[in-house]
Amino acid sequence: MARTFEDFWPIFLSYHSDRASKNARLLAGMAGAAIVAAGATKRDARVVAVAPLVAAIGPALAHLRSASHRELLWLYPRWAARAEWRLTRLSLTGRLDDELARHGIFSDADIVDVTP
Repeated sequence: MARTFEDFWPIFLSYHSDRASKNARLLAGMAGAAIVAAGATKRDARVVAVAPLVAAIGPALAHLRSASHRELLWLYPRWAARAEWRLTRLSLTGRLDDELARHGIFSDADIVDVTP
């Protein structure tokens, strides 16, 4: 069990290191950010309030595929939300692969199949 967010972060990263997961989360995070921008532009707090829900729908649906992922989401909902935004930021800035490597986690893009 994670005692701090910093304990939780590598666990979260290991569950989200495959390319499909990273892309889905990036898309969801970008959709949430776009909604925040639209709400801020229109000065409509209701639109801004919807952004976290939209950003969380994709990852929440993805977590339904795996019991361990569901457990992670429900045991640590605030940390999971924080980690989703951190993952999005790292993806957008091109630093996610470095963060994965820093924790000794390799994505599926790093694996080379040498079987004939």
